[in-house]
Amino acid sequence: MAAKESDRNEAATIYVAVIFGVTGLVGKELARRLILKRNWKVYGIARSPESIPLKNPNFHFISCDLLNPLETKQKLLFLQDVTHIFWITWASQFPLDSQECCEQNKDMMSNALNAILPTAKALKHVSLQTGTRECWEETYIDGSDARLVSEQYIWAATNDAISSIDGQAFNAINGNSFTWKEIWPALAMADKKTVWDDIVIREGLIQTEMEDLANWAFLDVLFRCPFKLLGTRDKADRLGFTVRYKELNSILYWIDFMRGEKLIP
Repeated sequence: MAAKESDRNEAATIYVAVIFGVTGLVGKELARRLILKRNWKVYGIARSPESIPLKNPNFHFISCDLLNPLETKQKLLFLQDVTHIFWITWASQFPLDSQECCEQNKDMMSNALNAILPTAKALKHVSLQTGTRECWEETYIDGSDARLVSEQYIWAATNDAISSIDGQAFNAINGNSFTWKEIWPALAMADKKTVWDDIVIREGLIQTEMEDLANWAFLDVLFRCPFKLLGTRDKADRLGFTVRYKELNSILYWIDFMRGEKLIP
């Protein structure tokens, strides 16, 4: 009976995704959304598993250090059925504008693709997540909700009019602009690092370090950025992508989500 059920699942599978960086905010949300859709099987790649792992027969986690070419080849060589690659990871040991950072991230991607491409004959789509590459001085900034980014990945990967166009790039932004001055009063708290362990015990939370709850180095750059960033989503809008979120609603949603996961009180 179990074998027949497995056979039916395999027969129903049309798309096979591999998500590099599956434990990050966008990576995990993308995996969660894909496995809720019909006909998707998902491989998730990260160095360490999530503290609260995804549990679904169509999700398979693979622990892998992409900076190690031998380990990467050994662990990813069997992914012969992959149809879609989602690259949502980056090495952050060095400053973003340094040569070391460029080399490290190039090595990660090279190791991964060298392991997968020779055998993944059904591969038809690769999505690469980058930051905003062009910026100018404005009075506002934009935001990207992980739910929106995940849906835009799926939209682009499964829309023949998009996936058949070589090398298309899209901004993935919520669709409205804001200033931190407008929403910071709803979010800010005093420094809780010294009492975090007590909070975790008292509130019955998942055991985590304060440093692991967010990418604080990235947030430090974001909050102290000497210029303002404002992107446009006109291109994706014209081609039919309609998902939008307001920044404060996005932030409050993810705060509630982390509460539901018992990561914060």
